[in-house]
Amino acid sequence: MRSYWKYGLLLLLTLLGFWLVRLLFLRPFNIDHFFDRTFLLYSLESPEYLSTVRVLDQYGLTSHRKQLDDISVHALYREQRFLQQTEKTLQGYERADLDERQALSYDIFQWYLRSLLETNGPWRFYDYPVNPLHGVQNSFPRFMQDVHVVTSKAEASDYVARLYAVREKFEQLIAGLRIRQEKGIVPPDFILDRVLEEMRTFIAVPLQENMLYASFARKLEEASSIKEKDRQIYREGAEEALRDAVYPAYAKLIAFLEEQRKQATADAGVWKWPQGDAYYRFILAQHTTLDLDPEAVHQLGLKEVARIQDELRAMLQKQGYNTQQDLGSIFQELSAEPRFYYSDDAAGRDQILRDYQAIIDEAARSLGSHFTEMPSAPIKVERVPPFMEAGAPAGSYASPSLDGERPGVFYANLGDIKNTVKFGMRTLAYHEGIPGHHLQIAISQNLKDLPLFRREVNFTAFVEGWALYAERLAFEAGLEKEPFDSIGRLRAELFRATRLVVDTGLHAKRWTREQAIDYLHREGGVAQPHAIREVERYVVMPGQACAYMIGMLKFLDLRTKAQSTLGPRFDLKTFHHMILDNGAMPLTLLERRVEQWMTTLR
Repeated sequence: MRSYWKYGLLLLLTLLGFWLVRLLFLRPFNIDHFFDRTFLLYSLESPEYLSTVRVLDQYGLTSHRKQLDDISVHALYREQRFLQQTEKTLQGYERADLDERQALSYDIFQWYLRSLLETNGPWRFYDYPVNPLHGVQNSFPRFMQDVHVVTSKAEASDYVARLYAVREKFEQLIAGLRIRQEKGIVPPDFILDRVLEEMRTFIAVPLQENMLYASFARKLEEASSIKEKDRQIYREGAEEALRDAVYPAYAKLIAFLEEQRKQATADAGVWKWPQGDAYYRFILAQHTTLDLDPEAVHQLGLKEVARIQDELRAMLQKQGYNTQQDLGSIFQELSAEPRFYYSDDAAGRDQILRDYQAIIDEAARSLGSHFTEMPSAPIKVERVPPFMEAGAPAGSYASPSLDGERPGVFYANLGDIKNTVKFGMRTLAYHEGIPGHHLQIAISQNLKDLPLFRREVNFTAFVEGWALYAERLAFEAGLEKEPFDSIGRLRAELFRATRLVVDTGLHAKRWTREQAIDYLHREGGVAQPHAIREVERYVVMPGQACAYMIGMLKFLDLRTKAQSTLGPRFDLKTFHHMILDNGAMPLTLLERRVEQWMTTLR
């Protein structure tokens, strides 16, 4: 009897060992395990992402906290080999054997994987890693301020270690910039001017006034478990790291870009790159998740601009404005009216943050009838770090951590007080907060029955399309009660339509920077300083800005189709649940998913 028991145990251990080998090194039996293993291995290559989501920290795995991402050329090739092997493993699964949920995961994963393979393949160096929006040079201090947690001596020590790590990261960055330069991929002169000004400002301040030191000192003060004598040691360590590592790294990058600036031109679009036209078609498809011809996108933009302008003129006429002039002139009139602005001082800026928070809180209370659930993660409103304000958009969003320790954050740009027009605040708050980004992303993170990659991976057209759809949804729900709030919403929608025209104009039709700025101002009513920042955004992020309007139009089209098909069986709350309960996905797959959902209800 004992020998049978021993043989049984041996067989069980053998089977368990075989299962573990398959799970960890070969093709797992369950495709969900493959998805999670792949996402975990991919995530382990990014210490900064691991700090952002804080998944490993809760299990005591913290070695990543003293590291920054490896952005070397070697790391890029290593990533490509990993992606190629992952694709081979994926092809070993028979899609026909999967259930409906797994099949959808398969399709989303395959789309995303192929996108990464092509991005890291022929288009590996087709980007500007130093730029005013999300460049390595400004992402680093923002990451350290907003993501790196300091509640213990270990985390404080890790913070200082990361300050030193910036030396190697910037060396890797410069090496990559040299390769791009050899390929003819050099930013326009006006982009280089912007980032050079930003970095010079960043290292011009005394060490203890730098945001990397100031935010660290503040975190130390709030860390009750750290004694004052230890706090002083860490403050001195941070100051030394800034002096010996951070400032010299920025100075070296500045020197490199100053030399590169001598050969830069004012040509704004990617058409100037080798195979630039082919790249633009590719990147436009990646952001919109649709295979669209740039000229068709341009014409769609012109059509949408004309439609929204007509609606805006009718509203503005009711408010007593002369609508015979171009919209740029009309909104210039509005911009001269003090009633639409806050006081240009600290009190006015603090009030803006409070009012944004109040708008989001009101939406959270009011929109329960439109959704089956509201996000459990809180959202707070914060100011964009002052050194980034010159190149930052009016608003942006950072998602909450997966462990629930860090809330979602809506960042408001308060540098120029006239960037915040009172009648545009509701629309921006709905876009970045609720029912926009925060609702969609926070709900996605809580979809425990989905593989982790489906809770974390974002597709621009889905995420930004939803946020723009959310602006209109809030209006439909009656949250914009004042006429000027509706004018603000339409102005924002017009702005997204002009992006279709300007983005394709810059990158496919060879518009100049000045042409693009003039169009945004004249046809979109965008103030000159804002238009300049926006054009710089489209230059460094080709195709991305087109995803907003195209995504929104797809959501509206699918909703209209569902209403028409289902008639009285259509329920808006159920429709939203079906959309959000599957996480973000390419629009082609979303359309198929909606068709399947309607079939089950017919």
